[in-house]
Amino acid sequence: MNSETNPVNEFIQALSKGVTPFSNTIRLSHEAKILKNHENHLFIGLKNGDIIIFDLAVTVILKTFTTGEKKLISMDIDPKNLFIITIGEQNLIKYFNYQGQLQKQTHSNHNKTLTNMIIFNDHLYITDTSGYISYRDEHKEKIIQGHTNKISCIDKLDNIATGSHDCYIKIWDKNLSLIGSMKSEKIIHRICFINNNILVSAGNKSLFCIWDIQKYELSREIQSEENWVRSISPSKYCDFIISGTNDACVRYWYLDSKNNEAYESFIAHNGAVTSVSTNEYGSLIFTASKDRTVKVWQTCREIKVYKEFIGHTDTIMCLTLTNDDLFVYSAGADAMIMKWDLNEATLSKILKGHEQTITGIALIEETLVSVSEDKYAILWKNDLIYKKVKMNEYLLSVCISSGHIFVGSRSGSIYVFNYELGLTNELIGHFSSVATLVCGNDKLFSGSQDRTIKVWELENLENVYTIKAHSSTVKKLLCLCQEKKLMSVGCDKTLRIWFEGDPPLEICLKEHDAAINAICLNSNGWYTFTGDNKGFFNIWCNDELVKLKSLDFGEPIHDIVSLKTEPLILIALGNKIQMKTDLFAESQLMTVPNRLSFLYFLYLSSLLKGKSVNYKHPFKDFVVVPFRINLLHIMAYINDVQGLREAMKNGVLFLSSSGENPLRLALDQGSYQCVDAILKYIPIYSKKISPFIFKSIEKEFVELFSLNLKNLPSFLNEAFPVVKSKRLPNFGEINKTSIIISDTINIIPNKFELKSGAKDVIEFHGCVFQLPLNLGSNSCNNLIKNILKCENPEVFDQLLVQNILEYLMKCAYKYLVLMTLLNFSSILVLLLYFTYFQTNLYFAIIILTINTLYLITEILQMIQSWEYYSADFWNIIDTLRIISTFTSIITILADFNGVLISNFVSFTMLFNMIRMISLFRLFEGTRYMIRMIFEVVSDISSYLLVLLMTTLTIAISFYFVNTNKSDFTTVLLETYLMNFGQIDLAGYQDNYFMKGLFFFALFLNPLVMMNLLIATMGDTFSRIQTTLVISNYKEIASLVLEVSSFMVWKRKDNNKMYLQCCRKKEIATFSGSVTVKMKKMKMDVDRLLIISSESSSKLDRIIEILNK
Repeated sequence: MNSETNPVNEFIQALSKGVTPFSNTIRLSHEAKILKNHENHLFIGLKNGDIIIFDLAVTVILKTFTTGEKKLISMDIDPKNLFIITIGEQNLIKYFNYQGQLQKQTHSNHNKTLTNMIIFNDHLYITDTSGYISYRDEHKEKIIQGHTNKISCIDKLDNIATGSHDCYIKIWDKNLSLIGSMKSEKIIHRICFINNNILVSAGNKSLFCIWDIQKYELSREIQSEENWVRSISPSKYCDFIISGTNDACVRYWYLDSKNNEAYESFIAHNGAVTSVSTNEYGSLIFTASKDRTVKVWQTCREIKVYKEFIGHTDTIMCLTLTNDDLFVYSAGADAMIMKWDLNEATLSKILKGHEQTITGIALIEETLVSVSEDKYAILWKNDLIYKKVKMNEYLLSVCISSGHIFVGSRSGSIYVFNYELGLTNELIGHFSSVATLVCGNDKLFSGSQDRTIKVWELENLENVYTIKAHSSTVKKLLCLCQEKKLMSVGCDKTLRIWFEGDPPLEICLKEHDAAINAICLNSNGWYTFTGDNKGFFNIWCNDELVKLKSLDFGEPIHDIVSLKTEPLILIALGNKIQMKTDLFAESQLMTVPNRLSFLYFLYLSSLLKGKSVNYKHPFKDFVVVPFRINLLHIMAYINDVQGLREAMKNGVLFLSSSGENPLRLALDQGSYQCVDAILKYIPIYSKKISPFIFKSIEKEFVELFSLNLKNLPSFLNEAFPVVKSKRLPNFGEINKTSIIISDTINIIPNKFELKSGAKDVIEFHGCVFQLPLNLGSNSCNNLIKNILKCENPEVFDQLLVQNILEYLMKCAYKYLVLMTLLNFSSILVLLLYFTYFQTNLYFAIIILTINTLYLITEILQMIQSWEYYSADFWNIIDTLRIISTFTSIITILADFNGVLISNFVSFTMLFNMIRMISLFRLFEGTRYMIRMIFEVVSDISSYLLVLLMTTLTIAISFYFVNTNKSDFTTVLLETYLMNFGQIDLAGYQDNYFMKGLFFFALFLNPLVMMNLLIATMGDTFSRIQTTLVISNYKEIASLVLEVSSFMVWKRKDNNKMYLQCCRKKEIATFSGSVTVKMKKMKMDVDRLLIISSESSSKLDRIIEILNK
C-alpha cells in the first residue's frame, strides 16, 4: 500500500510533526480569572469584570458582557435557573442570564471582602477574608465563622470543603454543620475533591497533600521540584490530579505514585497557568494563563448513550432489525413485541399475541416470525397476526432462510415451516433444547443445551456434521460465510471460533466471567461484540482474535444487534434498549480505553520526535481507533528495539491496521532488529495472547527469508506446528511424507495418501497461514527467490521450508522431465547434424526453430528478473549455448573456413553437454554433487589466482634461463604440466642455476600449491557433507525457479493455500546434536589422512624422478 495514501502512515507522520494533541485557543483582552463549564458552553470570567460565553460545539464566542465590577472575585453557574452568578469588589451578588442581561442583584451579609462563591444543592455559598462562610436560598440565610483566617478556596462533591490561611481544611454538610477538619503545616491555597474518600490540597509552592476524608488524616505528600502550583483539578477518572504551574505547564500526577515525578506534562501556555478545570465527562481540559489566553484541550472523545428505548416491563430477550435499519423489533419476558422507530427514538407499535416469554423473533422483508414458551409460533404481516400455529412444547429459537422457517424446540427437534407457517418437516438430532439457530449460504447451524452444534444441509435438510462444542449450553451462533467460520458462545463463559473442515478447527477464547448471552458483528465486520449475564460487553478483533476492550454496563446483556447503514449498535440491557455509537466503525479519532487520549497522543508524539521516553506500562492497552494503532506500531516505525521488546514482553496487543501491522512497518522502515524482535515474540503471542497472530502477518512472510534474522528458524518451526486433535488418527501406514495444499486451515485426513493399516506412528503438520504455492505465479517466484537469498543455514533445517520446496518440486517435476527430454533430443539432433547431415537444410531449419524457442524462453526470463537471471550460472550457459548454436549453423550454411566451423561446433557441443550435466540435479543422489562443483569453484577462486601468478613467475624465469630459446608458449605449457607431475628433465641439465630453479618450482607448485588445493577442496567437501540438507534444498529451489520462470501463463495466478503434511513421527533423542558433531569430526580426520597419503605418494614420486 502506498505510504502517501495509507491512513496509518498519515497519522504517524502527523504525530511526528506535532499535529496532535489539539487545542482551541481563545484570545482575551484581559487575563482570565475563573473558568466554568455547563453542557456545551464555557464561561470565562476576566479579572476586569467581563464575562465571555464560548460555544464548545462550534468553537465561537457567543457573548461578551460586563458585570459592572472593576474586579471580578468569583463566578459560578446555576444550571437549574440558567443564571451566571458573580461577586465583585463591591460585595454585590449579581444574577445574569445567558444573554448577559442582569436579572437581579443583592447585597451579601458579609462585612469583609468576599473571596469565593459556589452553587451547591440550590444553595449559594459565600466565603470572605475573615473566615466567615454563609449560604442562602430563596427562603433563608445563614452565616457562621468557619475559619480564623481568610478562606482561600472552596469545593463541592457530596459535601462542601473549605481551605484557609489558618492551615485548616474543613468538611461541611449542606446546612454548614461541621463534619470534620484536617490540619496542614502549610497555608492552603487550592483544594479539590477527587472522590468521596480523597481530597487534594495545594499549598506553598509545589506541595501536594492527599487527604483521607473518611479518617480525616493526611495520606501522603507529593513534593515536586517544579514552580508554584497555581491551580488543581481532578481528571474525572480518579487516577490523576491535574495541576497548572508558574512555568506554563500542565501536569498529570498519579494519586498512588511512589515518587515525586509527574506522570506526564506538557507546555500549555506562554505564561503561568492560573486556572485548570475539566468538563463533566472529563473529555475536555480548560486552562487559563497570564498570557491572556484560554485553551480548550480535547483529552478524549465524549461517549454518551445515543438513545434509549424504555417500554418493556420485563427482561428483553431478543432484537431484530428491519432491512432498512429504520425500525427494531424487541421481545422478551413480558410477552410483548415492540416496534421502535430508530430515528425518532419512539415506540411505533406494540404487537400482542403471546401469553408467555417470547424466546425468539426473526424477520425477512415484511414477514416477522415469533416463538414463545406458550408453544405458539406466530406469523406477522404488516405488524398484524397472519397465522398462529400451536405446537406441543416450548419453542425457543427461530431463523429464516430462503424457502424455510426453522423453529427450535425444548425437546431438541427443529420444526421446518414454509413461508405460510405450514409444517413441512421435523429435524431430529439434538436430545435437548435447541437454544439458537442461524443460517449460512447453504447450511443451517443449530446450537443446543446438549452442548453440541449440528450442521444441516439446506438442500436436503440432512445432518452432515456434529460438533461437540461447549461444556455447557450453546447460547448463540454467528456465521461468517465469506470467511468460512462459525462463532459460538455459551454458558461455559467461552467464545469459540470454528473453521470449516472435517474435523473443524477450534479456537477457544476465555475472557468472560459469566454465561455469554449475545454475539454480534459490528457494521464494518472488523470486530465482534459479546455480552454476558454480569453486564460485561467485550470487543474482539476479528483478524487477530484478541479482546480489545471490556465495558461494564451493570445489567445482564441478552442481545446485541448492529446497524448496517450507520455506525450504531443496539444493546438489550434488562428491560431497556440502549443505542450506542459503534466507536470502531466511525472515522473520528479516539483511543480505547476512552480516557487520557490526550496524554497518549502526547506520549506517541514524544516517541516519534526522538525524545528520550521509555516504555510506559499504563499505556499498554491503549489503541487508537479506527486505525487500531498502538505502541508496537510507533516503536517499530522509529526502530526502538528496546522499547519494542519491553512492550511485547508486557503483552501489548499485536494489531493489524489498514494492512499495516508492526512487522510491516518495521520492514518498510528497514528496522530489521525490530523485525527480529517481533519474530521472537510472535510464537509467544500465539500461545498466550493472540491465537491467530500468524494469520495477520501472512503478507510479510515471504520477505522474511531475504533477511539474515536470528529468530527466523524458531518462527518457522512455530508456523508449521504439529496439529493435535481427537479427530485425527495417530497411526497409519505411509511410505513417505505426504504433502498437500488446502483452501481451509483444517486438516482433513482423507486428503492424504494413508494406506490401510496402523503400523506407523504418524503426525500431521499444518501451516498457520496461507502461502503462495501456485507454481509460475509472481508471488510464488518471489517466495523461491527469497528462500534462495537466505543466508541462515538453520532455515533449511525447518520442516516448513523443506515441505514448501518438496511440494513445489513435485509440481515442477513433470516439467523438469520434459526439459530433460528436450535437451537430450536437442543434443541428439545436433550430433546427427554436425556428424552426418551438415548439407541437409531441413536439419538446419529444425535446429534453428528449436533454438529460437530456447531464445524466447531466455528473453522471458530476462524480462521477469534480470538481476536473478544474470546471477545464475545455468542461465549464462543457456545464453552461450544458444549463441554458439546459432553461430555454428550460420557458419556451416555460409560455408566458412573449416577450422572456424570446427571451433564453433566444438563450443556448441561443449555448452550443450554442460547444460545436460545440470539435469543431474533432478536426482537426490547427485543433486548435492552439482552444488559441490559450484562451492569448490567459489572456494578455490582466490587460490587459482595465486597459482596462476606462481606458474607465470616460474615460466618467465625458465624462458630467460633456457639457452635453447624455446617460444614462451611452450615454456608456459611445460611449467603448467609440471604442476600435475608431467616433468621432462632433459631440458633442465644445462647449468646449476636451472637445476636450482627446477627444484624451487617442484617445491612451490606441485608440493605446496597442489596440497593447498587439496586441503581447500577437502574443506569444501566437509562443509558440503555437514550441510548436505541445505545444499539439497537450495538445488531444489534453484530447479523450481528455473521451471517457474518460463511459466508465463501463470504469472497473475497469485492464489494462496494452506500447506499441510502427514509424516512418520520422529522420536527425538538427546544424542542427535552429538551424533552430528561426531560425524563431522570423523570426516575431518578422514580428510587429513587422505591429504597425508596423497602428499606422501607425490613426494615418493618426485624422489624417484630425481634419483633417475
